[in-house]
Order: sequence, then structure tokens, then C-alpha cells
Amino acid sequence: MRRWAAALAAVLLLTGCSSLAPAGDKRAEVSQSQLGGTWQATGGGVISFTEDGTFLASDLPHQMFDGFTNVLPPDYRPGRDKLRAAGSWELRAGLGDPDGPKNHVYLHVRELFGHEAAGGTDLEAEQGKDGVVLTYYAVDPDLNQRITWTKCSETSSTNDPPSC
Repeated sequence: MRRWAAALAAVLLLTGCSSLAPAGDKRAEVSQSQLGGTWQATGGGVISFTEDGTFLASDLPHQMFDGFTNVLPPDYRPGRDKLRAAGSWELRAGLGDPDGPKNHVYLHVRELFGHEAAGGTDLEAEQGKDGVVLTYYAVDPDLNQRITWTKCSETSSTNDPPSC
């Protein structure tokens, strides 16, 4: 009887642990033409990428720019103030897999919150339910604290800031 209970406990433990396993490789290689256009985040932020390698963004989450404290004005308050950014972008392979897919979109930030800036931040292209999404992990990716942008089907090219 004890062996039965031990075997059943082992099966239940292994079954429970398997549900916590990663869903697999979600990396999605993207091209400049695929990235071009406007993308909207789950929280409302928007990033517009041009195929010539520039971007304009509005309502970006403050977590993306925590290291930019010398650029933000002293009265800037995360959660209250919406961040606008502009600069250039490039596609890169991940640091741990230089021969892997070009699934990292590196943003070279040249203007942040109306001030000149020199720095960058990284988005990851992943395969979502309905196609490629851009993801920023606010903390450790294993904690699933992320912000996700989905490409807009129609965009307004006359808006500044960009919108869907």
C-alpha cells in the first residue's frame, strides 16, 4: 500500500511540475518591413517604427527608463506623467544566441520626455496567439511581469504622438 501511495504522489508531483514548465521557444524573427508601422501596448502606450530605422513613442511605461534619471526633470512622477520618446532602432539577435533569430528590437533613445537623451532599451519579438508581439519584461521574464505591444491594423500617420 505504501508503494502505491508513493507512486501516486510521484505521478502527481511530476504532473503538477510539468504544468509549470515553459511553453517553449516563443522567439519570433522579425524583419524591418514587418516591424514598420504602429504598435499599441496593453496599457495604451504606442510606438511607431519607420522602415528607415527611426521610432516615435508615446505613453511608455516608466520601467523602461528607470536608468535615465539624469534626463527626466525633477518633477517627473512615474504613473502620473506619460513618457514620450524618439530615436532610432535596430534588430539584433539575443545576447545568449548571436546566431539565433533577430528577435530583439533595440531602441536608441535620443529624446525622452522632451529632453535630449543618450541610452537605450530593448523589446523582444515573440510569437503571440494572433501573430508577432513586442514584449518588454519589467522585471525577470520568469515572473511574467511584462508589457506587450500588438501591431495596429490601421494607423494614422498624421498623428504626433502616434496612435492606432
